Amino acid sequence: MHQSFLFAAITCSAFASHAQAQVLLADVGSDEVSSSLGTTLPLVGSFVTTPRTGASSFSLDGSRIVERASIFIQEDTAQPWSGTISYAILGDFFDISPTDTVFAQGTVDAFTDEIAFQPEGSSVVTRRIDFDLLAPAPLDGGNYWLAIMPTQDPNAGAFAWRFSNPDSGATALSVNNDFSSWSLQQGDAAFQLFGQIPSPGAIAILCIAPVFSGRRRQS
Repeated sequence: MHQSFLFAAITCSAFASHAQAQVLLADVGSDEVSSSLGTTLPLVGSFVTTPRTGASSFSLDGSRIVERASIFIQEDTAQPWSGTISYAILGDFFDISPTDTVFAQGTVDAFTDEIAFQPEGSSVVTRRIDFDLLAPAPLDGGNYWLAIMPTQDPNAGAFAWRFSNPDSGATALSVNNDFSSWSLQQGDAAFQLFGQIPSPGAIAILCIAPVFSGRRRQS
């Protein structure tokens, strides 16, 4: 009996570790903004007098668990952005705008970042800002919106969310500077989402079968 339960524990542990390896779940234009500078959706900075909330649409082709996000912004290295980011993953209304359905939400102030693109001799760069969601967000396949509401520290630079394609796709700006009442804009704002592709059936079979075997031996 002990050998059977030991096998169950080893099997489950191995698959749990494998499940936690993050993979790319959604990519909206990261290759485009990592090789050029372009237009932006300014959320905080000199061109916008108050912080604003923006959202960009994305699709998932199956069940996914979102754990981390990467946002591409354009900034001047002489005055980089710093502050906090409030985020939300929202439902979709016929590819037109976000809905009030919230699948994940939180505020983060800890990031990792790196320069994704910097033209030679220029201080204006595309920077990738990475942050972990406060809790994993399990989502079914379908269409969603990633909404971002940044703040800006005193004397910091602007948070200008890079467009990957300003001529197509869908972004939105919040009318009330919250996660509701959206005004549709044209273009795709660039970001990536990372996490897990769940396979609960395989884990359940491999974990439960040895346990039942152990119980039968008790008879």
